[in-house]
Amino acid sequence: MARRPYKGKNKLQKWEFLCAECQEWFMAKNTQVHHKIECGTLKNFNDIAGFTERLLCPAEDLMVLCKKCHQQKHHPKVK
Repeated sequence: MARRPYKGKNKLQKWEFLCAECQEWFMAKNTQVHHKIECGTLKNFNDIAGFTERLLCPAEDLMVLCKKCHQQKHHPKVK
């Protein structure tokens, strides 16, 4: 599970989440859900069925990433 009770000083913070890439813990506002199989794009009407199927996938096809790791997965730097 990528969630655990928060034990810091902020009494309003209930949970923190483990990034699947960097393995650090983050507040919910600093995380994003990543689809292991990209949903794709909606360029025409025929794309809707496949896009929706990939978007509404089972939980095991998703992972929690911090915003930095999620950005790197979607926009890797070209070397």
